[in-house]
Amino acid sequence: MKRKIIAFVFIAAILAAGVSFLIPSRVKIDETVFVKAKKNTVNRAINDIHLWKKWWPGSESNTSPINALRYNNTIYEPQLPGLYAVAIGVKYGSNSYKTILSIVEYNADSVLLSWKGSISVSSNPFTRISRYMHAKRVGDDMKNILYAAQKFMSDLQNVYGIAITNQIVKDTLLLNTQAVFTHPPSTDEIYTLINKLAKAAEDEKAPVTGYPMMNITKEDGSTYLLRVALPVSQPVKEEHGIVIKRMVRGNILVSNDITGGRIAVEHACKQMMNYVHDFNKTLAAISFQSLITNRQLEKDSTKWITRIYCPVI
Repeated sequence: MKRKIIAFVFIAAILAAGVSFLIPSRVKIDETVFVKAKKNTVNRAINDIHLWKKWWPGSESNTSPINALRYNNTIYEPQLPGLYAVAIGVKYGSNSYKTILSIVEYNADSVLLSWKGSISVSSNPFTRISRYMHAKRVGDDMKNILYAAQKFMSDLQNVYGIAITNQIVKDTLLLNTQAVFTHPPSTDEIYTLINKLAKAAEDEKAPVTGYPMMNITKEDGSTYLLRVALPVSQPVKEEHGIVIKRMVRGNILVSNDITGGRIAVEHACKQMMNYVHDFNKTLAAISFQSLITNRQLEKDSTKWITRIYCPVI
């Protein structure tokens, strides 16, 4: 009996030593994917938890904080915001550890998403094996999560929320007028100016060649400058505050059709400016909204369609 106990202890010692030798005390995880997008674009996407929830391959966690995300029974908690890197807490049962997701510029138009972590395993050989197996699985999970991020962020429409194309200016002759308000201009106030331009074009039989255009600029804390324009094929008399302007035939960024009211359009305008900044474009003129839907005839703002135009060089 005594020999059996000694033999068991000897074998256990050998196994423990073998486990300690074969399995390191810390398991390092290092996963990287290539993303065809600019560094600032990816950084903005990484700092938007709402976008995480669109590309995350798992589900939201029912636990706090609200940033918590679940994948294969493991909780991931991005610590936002971050500048080109974010800490991500990883929790599995009672175990927790920190990881870092970094954005590394690869070239002018691409980045590497690098996710690194180090997981401590126990000195107990049985616990050590269990934690080692979990650490390897977490590494595979992180790789799958990165692939999901890669697929989502490589499509710029996913990141910006709008599709943006580079076109050439077509309607170069514009009737223009403007007005200053002490409040955000209402739909009726906007169309009072648009209808003024339409009547001038009709009176002089100048064919209208496109949709009315609009730009609202907040001048200071209390005034708003409303500019409206109407593309026409021939000039009219410059009177009653109406002037003729010609757009330079150059490049212009054009969004897809934006459906919705003021909030949807303002978000699209903000994303267009983000695109201009990310791609180092220079504004050739003010951006403007093309009002595809006549807001006076269609009162339901959820049905309004708008296009964003941004002349650039």
